[in-house]
Amino acid sequence: MVTPQSAVPDLDAPGPAKPVDFPPDQQWHGPGKVTIRAPQYTRITQVDWRCRGLACPAAIAADGSSATVDIQGGYSWIWPWTVYVAANTDAPLAGGRFSGSLTAEGVTVPLDVNITPGTPGAFGGVTGTVPGGGGVRVRLIDPASNAAAAGFMVNDIITSVDGQSVTSSGAFNV
Repeated sequence: MVTPQSAVPDLDAPGPAKPVDFPPDQQWHGPGKVTIRAPQYTRITQVDWRCRGLACPAAIAADGSSATVDIQGGYSWIWPWTVYVAANTDAPLAGGRFSGSLTAEGVTVPLDVNITPGTPGAFGGVTGTVPGGGGVRVRLIDPASNAAAAGFMVNDIITSVDGQSVTSSGAFNV
């Protein structure tokens, strides 16, 4: 019987993958397929079934939206199953709890994650003031930042944010 996950991880968007562990039930099981569906705004990056002396190939969809593990023999489930999940750059700024699923032997349990709230105004780049109050020039972009995900490039000039004029890097509030 599939057991519920042991803890709900907090994910930063974007950020590193974190483990979601499903504790063992200490029971004997026959061969079968495990199907995993990633929560919205996340992707599966790795699965670790800790197969010892047993074939259990895993396949993760190219976009990380799902994965399958094909357990090819009988086994005693004595080690946790671990699914590594990372938040995507398109996760909502407000964050929240999102659910996917893990299904084995006809039983489905939730795969839950919390995506932490973003920081409004956090740009993820370095700016400098354009002379004469002409805006803010982007000097550097962190490739893993919201700015990079939004398409900002070095030397872009930002003149307004949400309809408010920006005349200096101090007024930009990075």
